[in-house]
Amino acid sequence: PIEGFVRSAEFIKREGEWYVMFCVNTLAAPVVTTTSIVGVDFNSVGNIAVLSDPQTGHVRHLGWDGAGSKDNFRRRKAHLASQGKFQLLSKLRRKQSRRSSYQNHCVSKQIVDYAVSHCCAIAVESLKGISSSGSKAKRYVQKSQWAFAQLLSFVQYKAALHGIPVVSVNPAYTSQTCSRCGSITKPDHKW
Repeated sequence: PIEGFVRSAEFIKREGEWYVMFCVNTLAAPVVTTTSIVGVDFNSVGNIAVLSDPQTGHVRHLGWDGAGSKDNFRRRKAHLASQGKFQLLSKLRRKQSRRSSYQNHCVSKQIVDYAVSHCCAIAVESLKGISSSGSKAKRYVQKSQWAFAQLLSFVQYKAALHGIPVVSVNPAYTSQTCSRCGSITKPDHKW
């Protein structure tokens, strides 16, 4: 049974079989009382996100190397554009968009599932203005160009369905702060 208000329905035929997809508005679950909070770093190097639980010291690297994937697609698109193959170029753009959305769905599901199973709130960095002209991280953001806003919206709506609060925090020194002791150090290597 469908719970909520059906906004739209779309019919598709694949390999001779018909399928229907529903877009449904549903109410958010009541906010649960959480026992702790987990931090999520969206702008990490080598992964899409890193989840850190300060209570247990547990750190999970989620997703693949977003910058490497984007760089691969960027080179392929430049090659197709130089050859004038614009239909293949648009097909590759759609493929890249689908892969990014799929990976964001997988990562957001892992984040919310961890928060639900451990009864934790989710703290995320407020990345607004990260690509502005005065930002120190602008060069890295332009290199990776991952859809962090889409990932955040996926985390927010999936957390709302379970009643898990999502808190936005100031991103200053969040990648350099130890999740256990709180001291700030610049890492000299990747873990």
